[in-house]
Amino acid sequence: MIPNFPDLDVVEVRVSLVKPYMPGFLSVREISVLAGALEALSVTPDIILVDDQGFARRRRVGLAYHLGLLVDTPSTGCAKSILRGKHDKLSVEQGVYVPLYDRGELVGGAVRARAGMSPIYVSVGHEIDLDSSLRWALGCCLNLRIPSRFA
Repeated sequence: MIPNFPDLDVVEVRVSLVKPYMPGFLSVREISVLAGALEALSVTPDIILVDDQGFARRRRVGLAYHLGLLVDTPSTGCAKSILRGKHDKLSVEQGVYVPLYDRGELVGGAVRARAGMSPIYVSVGHEIDLDSSLRWALGCCLNLRIPSRFA
């Protein structure tokens, strides 16, 4: 599904079949499905937001990075749960973030997209920096906890 920014009106939808689940191998299961759907689009997205991690993975290669690299499009991960890293306490205000570190390395940010709600975890995917990833993620939340087209 491709939404138009900043209104997030749907521009185009493509469907692909999902492969069987393999525990611990989300990107293996979903990468060909997502890449196939992206290849079928008549419009080229400016950025891909993935409901997973980018750099905030054990080997620094989450689904957001893998997919962005495969289709050569900037990508970022916006996850509901933390997989790697730790962060300082996050205030309750909307739009604030704190860096997410894993083994001393900056791997993303914990960001509060809506006041008082649990944070989302944004991590760089492919061909994008953390500040841009955070701006895109927050810009697509529309006062929700997560980017609205993930819901």
